[in-house]
Amino acid sequence: MLRQKKLSEEILNEEKISSVEANLDEHVKWAFLNIYNVPYPSKENKHAMISRNHHGIQHVSRAAYYVTVLANLYRKYGDEHALALTEREIKLMQIALVFHDAARENEGEDKWDHESALLLYYYLTKKCGATPIEAKKFAEAVANKDPDAGKGYFSITVLPDGEAAWQWKPQQLEKNIYQKIIHDADCLDIMRVKKHFDARYLDFYKTIANQNKYAMNEMAECITEIRSLIDMQGDSPIKCDLTKKINYEHVHAWSDICKSIHDSKYPILNKLGHDLLSADELHQMTLIETDSYRSDLQNDNANLRAALREGKNIFKKYKISFFENDETSRRNTR
Repeated sequence: MLRQKKLSEEILNEEKISSVEANLDEHVKWAFLNIYNVPYPSKENKHAMISRNHHGIQHVSRAAYYVTVLANLYRKYGDEHALALTEREIKLMQIALVFHDAARENEGEDKWDHESALLLYYYLTKKCGATPIEAKKFAEAVANKDPDAGKGYFSITVLPDGEAAWQWKPQQLEKNIYQKIIHDADCLDIMRVKKHFDARYLDFYKTIANQNKYAMNEMAECITEIRSLIDMQGDSPIKCDLTKKINYEHVHAWSDICKSIHDSKYPILNKLGHDLLSADELHQMTLIETDSYRSDLQNDNANLRAALREGKNIFKKYKISFFENDETSRRNTR
């Protein structure tokens, strides 16, 4: 598989280089140097300065940041599985997001989720000292973030010699919290390649926001902040700004992305993206303003945010709509 991807066959040798608990910057650095800085085997890329334009280290690092944000949103609204999450599981999901596009061979439809999951499995066991059971859990969450009824459930089996084999099992299992968060974190960042975003495909919407107007408003505001963040980092679907984007395509992508998320411009991402918070802390936290949009104050910043929350179509640059009924949005995760 590594030969097929034009990756070094030595990258997953037995030498342990880190631990799961290490700062995510270490995991991102390894992934960039050994995977995302290597061009696709097809050499498909529009920008010679960046090896993988849409599915490089910037995208996977940004998606990894959303893990804690989403975990806290699920916790705020009483999801029992999210409330049981540990800091180690958060870190494992973040590492999983760093690897979720590792086996890609081009920028099109992702046909390699299961192979990215295998790379994650070997990275966790051979390089980070994770147990096979633990690595299997998170690798399978990556491979099954978008369950395919035609294939079934991707399963990893550990052979007696310690190597991993995989197979498709015919049954469809209910999504667990790891699959939901990994899916939504990847899905949210699709705004870097699509002008229209359909939030109905988020698992958070399906399980919580569609039944709770407060959760709906916070989800909508979170989407607004992420769209702004993507644009600020030069990764807009309207115009890719390579002079900005290149600042997040290097070994320190994780730390630079975290530094760029200021509390004044991205209050929800900043409040929810650093630590796993308790239910009490989350219930006491004000995440969004509740003022309604006023047409006579269109250029006021707070008023523009209200317009975005309410899905007002007042911008020429983007069609801002959180529930666009667009056939091209059917597959939101990339």
